[in-house]
Amino acid sequence: IQDIITSDLGWTYEHCFPSVTTVPPAENLSLNIERIKSVVLEKMAADSDWRHSAAVMINNPHNASGTKIPTDELKDLLGSLLTNDLYVIDDLAYQDVGPYADIKRIETCKELVHDLWKKGKLTGIQRDRLITIHSLSKTDSFAGARLAVADIPDNRLAQQFQKATEHILPN
Repeated sequence: IQDIITSDLGWTYEHCFPSVTTVPPAENLSLNIERIKSVVLEKMAADSDWRHSAAVMINNPHNASGTKIPTDELKDLLGSLLTNDLYVIDDLAYQDVGPYADIKRIETCKELVHDLWKKGKLTGIQRDRLITIHSLSKTDSFAGARLAVADIPDNRLAQQFQKATEHILPN
């Protein structure tokens, strides 16, 4: 993956990907879904092969606003992206972390995509374009540990990831 679209203003994905397009949140700090869809369409119109080396990065709740993406809006976005054969990266660094008076479980993109697949709205190949990254630093209180789990169902992409990271040694 060479190019990502993200709404995350609190982290520099530039350290991970050669090209990053940031779509700021809407004025109410919610995910600007229509703008994300618009940027995706612009990039696909400019380069018909773009979708094969690109992804949209999602984190829910949003970093750094803490805003939870409404489930129906997120399902709509996921369906739109995956049916256009784009990769989606679900960054779970802030899963179930937010400025809430009570803890409310937030469904992950994987759960929502599985539901879309079960209902026949996605093919297995489209479902497998969802990549899940879970960092242990925030949600599991291992700040600074630099540990993560990557679930990459697309076999070709998983092999590329393994090759790119095989030189990383435990610290």
